[in-house]
Amino acid sequence: MVEWTRPTSLAEAIAALTTDGAVALGGGTSTALLMKQGLLAPTRLVTLRQVQDLRGVRPTAHGGLAVGAATTLTELADAVRSSYPALAACVDGIGNVRIRNVATVGGALAHADPAQDLPPMLLALDAQVLLAGPSGQRTLPLDGFFAGYMETALQPGELIVHVELPRPSGRSAYLKFTPRSQDDYATVGVACHLSDGAAVIGLAGVAMTPLRLAVPADPGSAAEAAAAAADPLDDLRGSAAYKRAMTAVCVRRAMAGLLA
Repeated sequence: MVEWTRPTSLAEAIAALTTDGAVALGGGTSTALLMKQGLLAPTRLVTLRQVQDLRGVRPTAHGGLAVGAATTLTELADAVRSSYPALAACVDGIGNVRIRNVATVGGALAHADPAQDLPPMLLALDAQVLLAGPSGQRTLPLDGFFAGYMETALQPGELIVHVELPRPSGRSAYLKFTPRSQDDYATVGVACHLSDGAAVIGLAGVAMTPLRLAVPADPGSAAEAAAAAADPLDDLRGSAAYKRAMTAVCVRRAMAGLLA
C-alpha cells in the first residue's frame, strides 16, 4: 500500500521526504514507469504539485531565470522561447505534448537518465541547481549534480528547488539524432553554446551521465574532443563505435551552424 502526501510548503515537503520509503513525485512520468518495471517501490509518494515555492519561472538578480522544479516542460518552453530559443526548441522535442504538459523540470533532472534531452542543453548553458533538505539549502553547478547512471547528488530528504539559468548570451543549438521518431530518447544528443569565443557542449546518450565539455570554438576540433570524451555502451540504439562517430558528426554540424 502506497501512501500519498500532498504538502503545500517546501518545509512540509522536506519533512515528508525524511520518512523511510518516501519518494518525491513531480509529473510522475518517470516514477510511474520505474514503479511499473519494479525498479522503484516507494511506500509514500510526496506529490509536489501544490508547493508554490517549486513552481514558476522568475528573473534573477543576475539577469537570468530561476525555473521552479515543479514547472512543467510546456511551461518552461513557453517561458524561455524568446530569451533561450535553443532551450525552448530542445524542450519542444521531448516526448509528446501530453508528456510535456505533465513532466516537470525537477523530475527530468532527478531521473538522471543519460539519454534525456534536457540535461545536456542545461549543461551547455552552465545552469545551476538549488537543493533543499533537512540540513538547509545548497547550490550546485549542474555538472556536479549527476553522480552516476541514474544517480544524483541529492541526499536523503533533499529535493530540487529550482534550476538557475545565467543571463542569456551568445548562441546555442541542440541536435538530436535517433533512427526512430524524434520524440524518442536520443541515440546521441548534442547541445552547443558559443559565447565570447568560448564553446561549451552538453552530450546525451554517450556516457553513464550527461556530459559537459569546454571545447575549442572550431567544429573539427570540438568534434574530436567530444568523440574522445564519449564512452558509450552497445545497446538497441546503436553500437558504441556508432554512437561515438555520430557524436563527432553532430557536434561538427551544430558548431558549424552556429558559426555560419
